[in-house]
Amino acid sequence: MQVAEPDGLDKRLLYYASKDYSQQIESGEYYTELKPVIFIGIFDFKFAGGKKYRSHHAVCDVEDGERIIKDMDFYFIELPKFTKPLEELVEVTDKWIFFIKEAENLEVVPANVDDEGLKAAYQDANKHSWTKEELEAYDYAAMREQDERGKLVHAEKKGEEINKIKTILKLLNKGKSPEEISDLLDITIDEIREIIESQSNAN
Repeated sequence: MQVAEPDGLDKRLLYYASKDYSQQIESGEYYTELKPVIFIGIFDFKFAGGKKYRSHHAVCDVEDGERIIKDMDFYFIELPKFTKPLEELVEVTDKWIFFIKEAENLEVVPANVDDEGLKAAYQDANKHSWTKEELEAYDYAAMREQDERGKLVHAEKKGEEINKIKTILKLLNKGKSPEEISDLLDITIDEIREIIESQSNAN
C-alpha cells in the first residue's frame, strides 16, 4: 500500500521485484529453481495512464504482445480511479478494493459482503470505533467461541483414544501379541503396554 507517489517509483518496483527474484537461489544453483514473482501495488494516487483502476503489466514484445519472459508480473490498483458505488459491486476483488478505500467511513458491514475473509476485515476495522464495553463484549464472545471449539476438539480426541483402546483390547483378546498390534495399528509397543497396565490396574 502506497499513500503518496515517491520519486522513481517505477524503478523502485523493478528493483524490489528483481531483488526478490534473484535472491531465491545462491550462486551456482540452477536458474530453473527460480519461481515467478508477482508484485501487487495498491496506490492512493494515479500512477498508470488511462482510466482503468486495475492494470496488469509484464515483459512482452512491444509489437505483438507476445510474452516469452513470464516470471515477473506487476498488478496495480489505483484507488482514486475506483468509483463504483456499493450497490454495483459484484466481483469479490471489487468488494475488497471498496473496503480498502471506504472501510473507515462505514459504520456497518455492507449487506452484499459474502466473503468470510472480507467480513472479518470489516469487523476488525470497525473495532477501532467501538466503545470499551463493545470491545469487551466482542472479546468475550470470541473467547467463548474459542472455548467451544476447544471442547469439541477435546471430545473428538477423547473419542478417538477410546476407540483405539477398544481396538487394542479386542486384538489382545484374539491372541495378537503387542508386536503384531504395533505393526497393524502403527503405534508403539510402549503405548500398548501402558494400555494393558492401565486395564490391569482398573481390574
